[in-house]
Order: sequence, then structure tokens, then C-alpha cells
Amino acid sequence: MNILFNFEFLIAEIYVSLCFLLLLVYGSFYYGKNIQYSIIYSSIFSFIGYIFINLEMQSILKYYKIVNILGGVLANSFFISFIKFFIIFLSIICLIISVSFIKNQNNIMFEYPILIGFASIGMLLVASSNDFLSL
Repeated sequence: MNILFNFEFLIAEIYVSLCFLLLLVYGSFYYGKNIQYSIIYSSIFSFIGYIFINLEMQSILKYYKIVNILGGVLANSFFISFIKFFIIFLSIICLIISVSFIKNQNNIMFEYPILIGFASIGMLLVASSNDFLSL
């Protein structure tokens, strides 16, 4: 394990970022009537995948109290992971609630779940920042 960078603790955030970038490309090129539902459900599944990856990282994290990532810019601990799970849980709830809103609207809004996803990624990175300069 590289003491300086510890990129393996960022695998979950990288996974979710790539999922939402792919959903953005998918929504841009395959524009259809029910595209927003497939993007919402794919967003929820990518968040659930994040939870499983982060739970796997907890088995590595149990040997450390706090792990510095990227030379001390980011940090990870059990409390930070709990806050990340709480953010992901609230994002999933927000996406589930938004399904009924999108059904009532007649226009196609595939950008909404992607915006929620990128905002959640930002919140995850802010939650794992080690100090105010890394924000």
C-alpha cells in the first residue's frame, strides 16, 4: 500500500464519477420518452454500487484509525464513512421521491438525476476533506 497517495480509498468515488459521466453521455445521445426513468434507476444502482464498494473498503479501514489520502488532502475514517453513507442514503431518497415529480411533468428531464449525482459526489469529497484548504 502506498503510504503517500492511497488511491484505493478513492475507488468508490471514482466509480460513481465514471457512472454519472456515462449516464450523461447516454442521456445526450439516446434521447427518448422514457430516458429519464432509466437514468434515475441507473443512478440509484450506481449509488448502491458505491455502498458495496465502500463497505469492502471498510474491511481494509478497520486496521487504521484514520487514513490520509493524496498526501493528507483527503482523509477517511469510520466517522467519515458513516457521513458518506448518510449522504448516499439521502441522495437515493431524493431520487426515489423525484420519480413522482417527473411523472407529473410532461417534459423530458434526464439532467436532473445526473445533477443530483454530481452534487452528491461533491458532498462526498467535501466530507472526506482533511482541512479547509483542500476544499
